[in-house]
Amino acid sequence: MLWSTPPPLKIQLDPTRQSASLSSPVVPVTSATPQHT
Repeated sequence: MLWSTPPPLKIQLDPTRQSASLSSPVVPVTSATPQHT
């Protein structure tokens, strides 16, 4: 149960990120780190 607690916490902290990841996992990654590209 300990390992199952962290996942839900992160989702609540970043609800916008989860939505973007579901739609396009490549979009959020590039937008989050534009300097890398």
